Formats: sequence, C-alpha cells, structure tokens
Amino acid sequence: WRNLELREAMYDVMRFWLDLGADGFRLDVVNWFVKDDEFRSNPWSMIMSPDLFQDHIYDRNRPETHDICRRMRSLTDGYTADQRHKPAEERVLVGEVFTKNAQLAAEFHGYNNDQLHMAFNFDFLYQPWSARAFYQSIMRWYEAIPAGAWPNFTLSNHDQPRHYGRYKKPLFTEARARVAAAMLLTLKGTPFLYYGEEIGMDNLPIRRSDLQDPFGKKTWPIRKFGRDPERTPMQWDSSPYAGFTEHGHRPWLPIPRDSVRKNVAVQLAEPESLLNFYRRLIALRKEYPVLQIGEITFLVPGTRNLLAYRRELPQNDTTRSVAVFLNFGMRKVLDFQRHIIQAEHQRFAERSWTVLLGTHRSAGDSVGLPTLQACEVLLLIADQ
Repeated sequence: WRNLELREAMYDVMRFWLDLGADGFRLDVVNWFVKDDEFRSNPWSMIMSPDLFQDHIYDRNRPETHDICRRMRSLTDGYTADQRHKPAEERVLVGEVFTKNAQLAAEFHGYNNDQLHMAFNFDFLYQPWSARAFYQSIMRWYEAIPAGAWPNFTLSNHDQPRHYGRYKKPLFTEARARVAAAMLLTLKGTPFLYYGEEIGMDNLPIRRSDLQDPFGKKTWPIRKFGRDPERTPMQWDSSPYAGFTEHGHRPWLPIPRDSVRKNVAVQLAEPESLLNFYRRLIALRKEYPVLQIGEITFLVPGTRNLLAYRRELPQNDTTRSVAVFLNFGMRKVLDFQRHIIQAEHQRFAERSWTVLLGTHRSAGDSVGLPTLQACEVLLLIADQ
C-alpha cells in the first residue's frame, strides 16, 4: 500500500464494482493496510490474545492508512460516472478495524467524518452477559465516534465464537438469545447480523483432522485461536448436511448434530421460534422509522440486570416513542418503573403505553403489571 501504483490499481477495482452498481465495500482489517517503511519487527509483548506476544506498532495503525481511507471515501462518495449510478448517500464504506480499543477503531471514521462511513464496532464480542457491561460498551461507542458519524453494533462474526455459545446458560440460553437480538435490533445504529444467529447456531468443536482455518492449524492445540467452530455451514433444513449441499456432498466442515431440529425450515414453521422473533424485530424496524433513525435516551442504564431506553422521533409535531425494557437476569424484576432514572421517571409515567412486541406479552396489550419475568423482552409504544 506504500506503492502508489498499487493504490491506483485498487482504486480502479473500486471503480469497476461501482460501475456495476455496487452499494459499497466491506474493507478487511483496514488498519493493517500500511506497514513500517523500514520493515522493523514488532517488539515483544506479554499479551498472548489477541496480539500473539507482539506489540503491533510497526504493522498496524500506521498514520498513512488514514490517507487511504480518505481517498476511498472521496472516491465512493463522489462517484458519478453516469446517471445510472446511485447518489452518494446510498453507498457505504464499512471497515474492519482489528482491535479491542473502541477509541482507536472509531478514529477510522476520521475526525471530520471523512474516512469510513462505519468502522465495525466489535466491542460487544468481548462483553460478559451483563446489562451494565453492555450499557458501558454502548456508551463507549457513542462517545468515541465523531460528530455526524453513524454507530453500529454486532454480536458475532467469523473470527470470534458465536454469542449463542458465549452466553450459554442452562434453561436460559434461548431466552438470552432473544434479549440480545432485541437489544441489537432496537439500539440507535446499524445492526450487523452474522449468518445463523437468527436460528441460534452454536460453536461446533472441530477435530484436528477436520480443521480448515490456517490459523487454527498453526496454533493447535490452543483451541481458542481456531475460527472453524463459528464457520460451519448454514443450517437450512433437516436433510443430510443441513441442506447446504445437494446430493449428499459433504461440505468443508462438519455439521452440528442439532441441525436436524435447529434449522431454517423447522423454525419457519414454529410461530414462536427464535427465527420468527428475529423476523418480527426486523419487520418492526422497517415499519417504525423511530427504530431506524430515532434518538436514544437511556431510562435504566444497566442496573440490577435491567437495561432500558427510549427511541424518539418527532413527526408532524407529535413525538412517536418506543421504549425498550430488557431483563438480563434470571429473576423477576418486580417493578421495572421504579428503576427508571429520576430525570425520565415522570415523563414515562405520564404517558400511556401499549405493547409493541414482547416475549411474555402480546402486541396490542396494555402494559399490565410492571413486572418483568426472567430474561423478558418488552417493547412499548406510546399511544398517540
């Protein structure tokens, strides 16, 4: 990437795909593009994961990388080869910034918001199952990105164990998956879903003889580094190899045994399945603009296993509000209104609310008793 001819060749690749009508690009490990011009070796570090005993000062996060991101942004935003192409606001650059440092990742938006439209926010991937931890992670990102930048959130990806497995708890795993889904799909910001999370795909232990991931092979038997467990084929139906391949052809990785009952076909037929819960959440995002672009105000900032917030959007001098209550705990919250912060309590109490979606209540119902069951999801909409 220090070679200017190489850069121009890569920009030509972008132009090629933009000519074909591409909506944008996902940039892999964008903070690794530029290396030290003297090819110096990184000094040793005592940190094994994720740095593998190196302090990555020479092969990552070089200042010149930001110049490349600015050029890619200006090329993408300003591309008007002919009138067939989309306006700039319909294209997007999203980049993977490989780091656990949210502030460093956010810097790839550019201080003037002139680099990536979105730097992937992977902070959720490292959080314990805790309402407080997730609240702190959310606020870390909101405060880190520059003015005008748009936030994003994700729970799983192809390099880290799936969250269904990370947050596994006997009797509560499926319920936790619903709480996580509701949070992801109702926060202010773009949600990124990893394939299979909508049916509760888990991490599959892989035998050494079946490994495909080069990094997993190199670091065997340290299983935490291998990425094959979260990369198994999508589970479409109950046929051999979960319908991913035809005529019984074996795919590159094994299929979990539970794919016979945990697959798209089975869950589509079950109205209360995890897949249909995701579908209802996504449908609500489409139906209610407030869940897409509304502002967010926290009602309960991650205390006593409870996270709650309000999304709000002024429309025709009337404010439409959706309130989200998420119980991360395995016990009831007897009076969730009592936990709303003082500055918001009266405003919430003065309004009339109706259930929009819930795991324990039906859409259209009144709120009823202000009790949240263990791992309950409750979305409320303010009556007009």
